[in-house]
Amino acid sequence: MICIFGRKDIELVTPAAEDYEEERLDCRCYSSDSHLEQVLIHDKPHVIITIGNRSSYTNLIEAPFEIQKKWLHYDALPDLDQLGISAYNLYFTNIFDVGDADGKPLVTIFTAAYNLMAYRNVIFAVSICQQAEVTYPYIACR
Repeated sequence: MICIFGRKDIELVTPAAEDYEEERLDCRCYSSDSHLEQVLIHDKPHVIITIGNRSSYTNLIEAPFEIQKKWLHYDALPDLDQLGISAYNLYFTNIFDVGDADGKPLVTIFTAAYNLMAYRNVIFAVSICQQAEVTYPYIACR
């Protein structure tokens, strides 16, 4: 899903590598970001595109980083083929983004236990100690 603010008449496509791939991108157009919160809840966009004066998109400017990293801004409407490719590329960049892990995978530790709340810290400490030798800070314990 792509939400486009600042224009109401845009349809985007991306080049398909195979015959069975869809070229059309699912776009929703809005004149402004005045109802950004409702758009985010309803449309759940993967990419947000704005066209026009950047300072007029105050809700996006004040949005959290998780929203802003989906945002492409253009002062003027670019070539639609290139815009479609840029939106497609940003979508995949965000999907495969590993955050601050510098390309290292996040390690998640799941510990199945029943009614062992007192031992949770011990299990966590043992896991961290095992990782201390490797110096691997990307650990999420659940």
